[in-house]
Amino acid sequence: MGATRYYRVDTRKLTYAELWRVSPGLGFAVGAVLKTLLIPIQVSTIVPYVDEITLVGPETLDEDVKLALSIPSSGWTSLGFRPAFHYTVPLRGDGMRSAAVVFLSADELTVAQTAFVEKTVGLVTRREVVSFCFSRFDDGTFLGESSAAKRFNSPPEFDSRSLPGGSSEQLFSLHEERLREGKHGRPARIGRDGLKALITFLNNRHVEYMAQRGVYVPVDGAGPPGAGPIQPR
Repeated sequence: MGATRYYRVDTRKLTYAELWRVSPGLGFAVGAVLKTLLIPIQVSTIVPYVDEITLVGPETLDEDVKLALSIPSSGWTSLGFRPAFHYTVPLRGDGMRSAAVVFLSADELTVAQTAFVEKTVGLVTRREVVSFCFSRFDDGTFLGESSAAKRFNSPPEFDSRSLPGGSSEQLFSLHEERLREGKHGRPARIGRDGLKALITFLNNRHVEYMAQRGVYVPVDGAGPPGAGPIQPR
């Protein structure tokens, strides 16, 4: 596995809409003033751009992580999705944990994920467990639904919807409805052999897009992310 490159957040490059979604109310008012004055907000989040995701055995996960993933994961399996693998990405900083499990539908047209992310700073621990599903099309676009609230803008080829707190069943029902609308045509088959590279590509595409906007800034002199050798298949 090659070296991972890391990026920090420059809040001055976020749009006002993104600032509102990240921190509505008073937080937005403060952030908007600082953005207007070109004063950055100190953000501890460090984002990785990886050569490939790291596969892990489910037995290696901490018990609380497995428990957190179990309920949404059982929702995907009840819908006929088959687990493909568990993985993580190399996070930077103390108090960080992450893990995700990837599923593939029986017809291999839709990928689902349940992801766990935790950050502890001092006595405060913030944990998020989200699910999402997506399909890929031959024109390079992706159609997807997520249980996470939308925070940042997506790359232009991502047609995504947020259903905050939605269950696996609710997400997939919405996804099937949108697929039937046929906006992008028929989804392409996603083979299991190319699934790891596809997940890696999607992680990096987000970082690449944000870096192009100037929101993500290289840490430790790292160069800007590029498409690299990993492409969706």
